[in-house]
Amino acid sequence: MIDEYQILLNPVVIGNGKTMFEGIEGKINLRLTKTRVFKNGNILLCYEPTR
Repeated sequence: MIDEYQILLNPVVIGNGKTMFEGIEGKINLRLTKTRVFKNGNILLCYEPTR
């Protein structure tokens, strides 16, 4: 069981690539719990699954 998802976004357009949620079947409801913006433009997003 996963308690928290932490996703670090590096805002760069590359045109194509793989999805990070490949292979997940069904919908997972998430609630945003925390964000942090770094000086270099990266963004940390923290989510908890809702039950």
